[in-house]
Amino acid sequence: MLKEKGEPMKQKKDRKKNIYQKFHWKLTLFATAVTGGILIGATLLCLSFSERELERNQYISFLNNVNTTLSHMENQEIISHQWLSRLEASCQFMIQIYDNGTPLYYQQLHRSERELHAMEKAAATARDTHDLDIFTSPSSGRLLRHVEFTMKDSNTTYYVGAASIPMERGYLGVLFLQSTAGLHQNIEKQRLTFLLADLGAVAVLFCFFWFFTGRLLQPLMESRARQSRFISAASHELRAPLTVILSALSALRTADETDRERFIHILHSEGIRMSRLIEDMLFLANSDANAWRLSMDETALDTLLLDVFEKYEPEAAKKEHLLSISLPKEEISLCRCDGQRITQVLCILIDNALSYTPAGSRVALSLSVMEHHFLLRVSDDGPGIPDEDKEKIFERFYRAEDSRTEKEHFGLGLCIAREIIDAHGGRIQVTDNVPAGAVFTITLPGA
Repeated sequence: MLKEKGEPMKQKKDRKKNIYQKFHWKLTLFATAVTGGILIGATLLCLSFSERELERNQYISFLNNVNTTLSHMENQEIISHQWLSRLEASCQFMIQIYDNGTPLYYQQLHRSERELHAMEKAAATARDTHDLDIFTSPSSGRLLRHVEFTMKDSNTTYYVGAASIPMERGYLGVLFLQSTAGLHQNIEKQRLTFLLADLGAVAVLFCFFWFFTGRLLQPLMESRARQSRFISAASHELRAPLTVILSALSALRTADETDRERFIHILHSEGIRMSRLIEDMLFLANSDANAWRLSMDETALDTLLLDVFEKYEPEAAKKEHLLSISLPKEEISLCRCDGQRITQVLCILIDNALSYTPAGSRVALSLSVMEHHFLLRVSDDGPGIPDEDKEKIFERFYRAEDSRTEKEHFGLGLCIAREIIDAHGGRIQVTDNVPAGAVFTITLPGA
């Protein structure tokens, strides 16, 4: 039977966890996609500008090399094979020279069929498109004439330069060809490098957003879990007085005159108990929604503590507790706080001390002034609070095992106290009393 009851709860938790994981994945992927898309878009834009600049620079370099070479050839009578070989290697282009229409024998030996075909196409393009025939003697008295253009042959793009140079013994026709294959290889390498860099960056972004969104969603999940626990605990706490009320009402119908008063008293006390519980839950709900505000004013804390002491002294005597108060002898400065809320906190602490300590215990209320803050203490010499419970007691609906049968407390008082003190910018904590018991210390900021 326990397994049958526990299984649906496990399935519910698994379903909530799966919903969280799915949302985590979706949020991470969305953030990664948006950021990665922007990164890739910026990369493509940079690549576009970079590739254009590379092509422009290479073409300008080709033009400069052509012009420099033509100037040198125009002033030289003899062109050696060694010079041509060094020129081609340094400028990274091919040169084809025609002496009165006849190609140099050296160059014929060092050209492949594909290169020779490209040379022929370049010469034809220069003639047909740019009106420069390197195989025809230029008109008498004409100066150097040259053209530059781009050409595609056999899926290879070339930068082409064609020139006709008048000489004393005829003319020279010159072709310059530079393949862009090396440039395109560099561009492909650059694209691959940027692609790998982008993939690495996207992977890093995914890891970052996975961690970031996880941290971002964690408070939401914790808040949802706290809300579920709050609703579950509130339902449990409300069920107890409601059950008593319904039972008393049922018994009241058939009760005689002597028992009617007893059942009416039960109904009244349980109604008050339920009303207190509802007020506490409304306070915490308003606190979560920031729906309540402090009424800050200059407050004399010694007078406030004295009023609380006088209020609880008869009740402490009734429960056989010794309630004492300790105040500074000198006049203290005023504290800017909400006096009613601070009173509420002190009442919670004293009420707990009177309820959870045995008869004959001492409960002390004290005030001390430090340089920049006020210290309010409520201490007792009761059984104390275990170390593992010192933080848990400030959680909603938390009660120690030995106090679960206490009907007057619901485990909300200390939680409300912390909410109030936190709203003041102060701090509340519990420590061990010496030799036994607990000390609740409230720290409020001073002037």
